[in-house]
Amino acid sequence: MKKVFLTLALAAFAFAANAQFVVSGSLNFNHNGIKNTLDGDEYWTGTPNKYTGFGIDLKGGYQINDQWQVGVMLGFDMGTTVIEDDLTGAGSVNYTETDKTHMFGFGVYGRYDFLQFKKLNVFAEAQLAMGIGGGKNEIETAGTTVSTDHPKDFALTIAVVPGVSYKLTDNLSADLYLNFIGLGFSMAKQTTKTTNASGSEIDDVNTISSFGLNATCYQDDINTLFNNVSLGFTYRF
Repeated sequence: MKKVFLTLALAAFAFAANAQFVVSGSLNFNHNGIKNTLDGDEYWTGTPNKYTGFGIDLKGGYQINDQWQVGVMLGFDMGTTVIEDDLTGAGSVNYTETDKTHMFGFGVYGRYDFLQFKKLNVFAEAQLAMGIGGGKNEIETAGTTVSTDHPKDFALTIAVVPGVSYKLTDNLSADLYLNFIGLGFSMAKQTTKTTNASGSEIDDVNTISSFGLNATCYQDDINTLFNNVSLGFTYRF
């Protein structure tokens, strides 16, 4: 038994000595909306509205050899949608709806560089990720604000995403993920607390699933995996 432990320890030491620690990350931010002007007053109407989103994704792992990399990943995303409207025809804003969502994701990945040409690498990355999230909806009208919590969200995503990496220096490279041609499976569950006819509290669970190219369940999924294109940077120590 001691020989087995010693063999495993030596193997782990050899792996650590040959592997190269890598960290990578990306940020995304988007803001969009169409503003309507009525008799000089400006507001965000019901369809179009204003959306602001922010996300951060971090990865850490090992570059085992020239082709293989494995590690873990974390992600956080949040978004706010604002709708302003004139419900009474008074020509001014008298209805404001603010919808806020957030999601925290975590998982593991394995990356294989299958084509290398000087500073350019073409790779495929397999990802297994889970996410939990929620949010709040606030409606303000006639001086009164009503707040409602979003359903609790749980998401599971399995995907294979291709990409291109370009070496900027010996340690730093830029990674472009082509998520729009990624192959994956995604499942999401939204759980809402509700009350049945007898007055007992029960869970109302809505399950959504998707499989295929650029598979995604809903807009609050783990967006780092399924944005159309995402750009990040990797540093190798």
